[in-house]
Amino acid sequence: MFRNQDYHLRLSPRLRGLLLRMGLKPKPNSMNTFTKPAEYQSAIDNGVWKTVTSGTVLALIPYLFFLLANIYDMGGTHGLKYISYALLVLLIPFARRPLNLRMHEEFGIALLFLVWPACALFIGLANGAEFGGDYGAISQATPFLGFFVPLLVVPILGARRVLACLYYAFVTLAIVIAIVTPLEYLGWGMGLVTQIPDFVTAVYVPFQGGIGEHRLYFQATLWLVPTAIYFAKTSRFRLAMLCIAGLIMASSRSGALIAMLFILGILIRAPKRRAIGIISIAIAVALGLYLLPQFVQSTLNAFLAPDSPDVVKRYGHAVAVIQIFAEKPWTIFIGNGAGATFYSSGTSAWEVRMETDHLDAIFHYGIIWFSAFTGVCAWTIRRLLRSAQVNHKAHGLALLSMYFASGTNPQLISPLFMFYLSTCYLMARPSVKFPSTVPEMRRRLISKSALQP
Repeated sequence: MFRNQDYHLRLSPRLRGLLLRMGLKPKPNSMNTFTKPAEYQSAIDNGVWKTVTSGTVLALIPYLFFLLANIYDMGGTHGLKYISYALLVLLIPFARRPLNLRMHEEFGIALLFLVWPACALFIGLANGAEFGGDYGAISQATPFLGFFVPLLVVPILGARRVLACLYYAFVTLAIVIAIVTPLEYLGWGMGLVTQIPDFVTAVYVPFQGGIGEHRLYFQATLWLVPTAIYFAKTSRFRLAMLCIAGLIMASSRSGALIAMLFILGILIRAPKRRAIGIISIAIAVALGLYLLPQFVQSTLNAFLAPDSPDVVKRYGHAVAVIQIFAEKPWTIFIGNGAGATFYSSGTSAWEVRMETDHLDAIFHYGIIWFSAFTGVCAWTIRRLLRSAQVNHKAHGLALLSMYFASGTNPQLISPLFMFYLSTCYLMARPSVKFPSTVPEMRRRLISKSALQP
């Protein structure tokens, strides 16, 4: 029996019989060792254990620790993020089913997410970047390790279970915001907010009145955008509503607008779910605006006012980076290195990262790397959106929303985005069609049959 069933079915019975009698067999597929593409799809989606067993529980513990560490200690101030990587090494003996990456895929992954960041680390140090610290060269080069985590986790737990845990981990973030903000609104939670460490959240004083003079914004708050998109696409609007309300309460202006635009696009294409979706969005917006009445005004000021602090800061960052490219044209191709600094007129200080993360990625790692990285994102999103499964379409749409949203806050070059992209990439691979070997086999058949009477 042929291993490549696609080839086997495309041959006529006569050719198939001649091939069997002559001892000719098609070459094994270079992509996977499974008999049917559906089996490989199931292996990636569901992992080794399709049902919950002791093995899945043991694998979930270090994985969930990795998620929570990267959400609530994103900066790695207390080292929880790095401890989570060490715990994930324990999963290596459990990874029994291979991913069967092609040679060019392995080479591309190693080049994009290992070799190039290592080179960027040395370039940054050569340009005077600090080695350690929250914004040092080593902290700017390690986020790419997140791309390799799914290579350990997905074969065990499956991509569906991995991504489901990721989304529900961000739901816990929305719940925290939804609990603390009303307490703050009532004047009961101010002491609690001030006790939250700065490495976990960003507690600002941008508003006068309303909920007081503080707002609670976690560094991972922007990840509520793809979470809301996924739950809206899969018709779980109550969870999507919670995420949108959390974005508004945290005053994530760009995140809330992007999430609502994507969800409105989903509702336009799904008439049956339009009513419940619009009602859910209306409730989320009403709840968020009730607890943060300055959201609309602050959004208008941020996007329209020419003297807005956000506009001035981002404009100053962009001008500074463009000037560096003009002075050193070669840096636009290879970048200035991880941890490289620039003097911004927007803040009148030396900066390492900018909120416009796409431009930041080009500044540090070069347009060559950024183009290849964007190509991987585009390929993955396209394959997931073209899938026949609604769950896959939801992941593709969520990844697309996060790619745009990360341009408003520095989340593109982060362990979570690398992890998210890698998991979606593995899920998109099985949909690749098997390469046809019919022309080659027919040539071999004709050449051998010509020698026989």
